[in-house]
Amino acid sequence: MTREKIKSAFSAEEIAQRVGELARQIRSDAGSAEVFLLGILKGTSCFLADLIRSIPGDVSYGFIDVVRDM
Repeated sequence: MTREKIKSAFSAEEIAQRVGELARQIRSDAGSAEVFLLGILKGTSCFLADLIRSIPGDVSYGFIDVVRDM
């Protein structure tokens, strides 16, 4: 069994910087209003957690699951 190494497209620092930029933009757009973030399950939970922690003020969140009918 051969293990292939996955090459990172972005460093952890670059991702953290971009998440911070998004958080500042969201807060700027929302003003002092509560922010509600909605994440699509199976893939967004880690990103959403980082984003929630980066947005100052009141932030709430929810998740939805998308099921593809075959």
